[in-house]
Amino acid sequence: MNTRSLIITCSICLIAGLIFFAYMQEIIIIRRPLLMTESRRTTSVSKKEVLLSFWHNNKWHHEKKELLWHENTGTNVQNLINNLLTLLEEEHIKHKKVLVQSALVAPSGRTAYVSFDRAPWAKEATTHNKWLFIESILKTVRDTVNELDAIHFLIDHKTWEDQHLDFSKAWPTNGFYKQLQ
Repeated sequence: MNTRSLIITCSICLIAGLIFFAYMQEIIIIRRPLLMTESRRTTSVSKKEVLLSFWHNNKWHHEKKELLWHENTGTNVQNLINNLLTLLEEEHIKHKKVLVQSALVAPSGRTAYVSFDRAPWAKEATTHNKWLFIESILKTVRDTVNELDAIHFLIDHKTWEDQHLDFSKAWPTNGFYKQLQ
């Protein structure tokens, strides 16, 4: 190899190295024009009046609330349940601060997976109170999101372990406590 070809090879490697360095440091940004990024997608958001239902003092209570309603059903379920949890906290029915981390809808579109950050009740809570709390969520979702048939409850994206209630399977949005309907 002669000196001239060595200089050309080194120059090409130096330029390629500088371009690669600039790309890795995001000085140069290469974007495919056909791919739409998440921030550029337009989603329609509207306001919707929803009915939050909860069981307290042996009867159903309802409160109307206006929420932002998205195209994404999972986002709607997450916002809906978080608003119900906030209402229960404001009414001093639930004393533990709990949030829905995420809510996703299965590809079938009929089952939602709802993950809480912790259990919403104290360890000494009765089975009946736990059950009615879950029924409140099911009733609120059933009355607002028509396309869901079942909700799978999780904690930190894992199966919810409770000694009184079985969360290993999805709960039907129709609920189980028929006499409360």
